[in-house]
Amino acid sequence: MKKGVDPVLVFWKGFGIFSEGSITEAIREVSRIQDRREIQYASAIALIYYHERCRHIDQVRGAAR
Repeated sequence: MKKGVDPVLVFWKGFGIFSEGSITEAIREVSRIQDRREIQYASAIALIYYHERCRHIDQVRGAAR
């Protein structure tokens, strides 16, 4: 991430994208900031929420059942 980019603004941009219906794009946007300390908890919760609402969920092949 470029220096000077506010992670809180990126978080809310991701929320706006999610609200418009582009879930995968919102996940991509919020993933950029998930390691920033000041927004780490909020981005983790948002990513969980967005992933739960995805239509296409990745499945691991050969996983124990």
